[in-house]
Amino acid sequence: MDKILKSAGRSIAQCLDWCMDRCIAVAIWLAMLAVAMPANAHPHVFAKVKTYLIAVDGNLVALRHTWVFDQAWLDSQLLEHDKDGDGKLTPAELAPLLAESKSTLEMFKSFTVVRAGGAMIRVTNPRDLSIDYFGPVLGLSFTATLAKPAPLFGGEVLLEVYDATWFSSFEFDGVDAVAFAGEAPAGCTIKADAPASPQQLAAYRMVKKQIGPEFMQPNAPKSAAVVCGKSSGTIGANDPVSLHPPVSAR
Repeated sequence: MDKILKSAGRSIAQCLDWCMDRCIAVAIWLAMLAVAMPANAHPHVFAKVKTYLIAVDGNLVALRHTWVFDQAWLDSQLLEHDKDGDGKLTPAELAPLLAESKSTLEMFKSFTVVRAGGAMIRVTNPRDLSIDYFGPVLGLSFTATLAKPAPLFGGEVLLEVYDATWFSSFEFDGVDAVAFAGEAPAGCTIKADAPASPQQLAAYRMVKKQIGPEFMQPNAPKSAAVVCGKSSGTIGANDPVSLHPPVSAR
């Protein structure tokens, strides 16, 4: 009996540790993104998305994201991380925020989904992360590798960046928000304001109904659609550059 009780105790402790790790990670994410608005209001955070598509041998293999956040998000980070109170986040002050961002992206699969041939493809853990100033506000840049290559020449490929709870709002930043890194494969077109997938729309409608009048994103979400011809032609270079020249943190 003692052995059974000890074994059960260890199992419970392991379960609590597992839950606590995830609760702490979620709490960090919420605190990191918190801004001064009613607790029930959604979204709390707004980010403009630009993405480079990285293609090899006719397949989409990775994405280079840059998310530029709004002034309210910067203000919240200044309250949390501006240790010297000079109104500017230095590289040293940005380091904890970068670590928090990495943990959050890993937990939530970079809020990124690729759909190809009717199948959903997730991304692996992010790499090459950086946070810097983009003009007066902050932006997060990173590379997300697809869990498996998505064929570009076999039907429409959809790229979606969204938080299913709409605590955070991600929107592609204009019609040119998505492009190929390097030279685009021949015969490919990109539409950054294509209709969202049924899955994303269902999540959006559910949250909008739950939140009610305090839901502050009235426009339906969008996806980026990539359509290519039958022949791959030129392949996009696997050497992305920054989407915007960042203003280095000082």
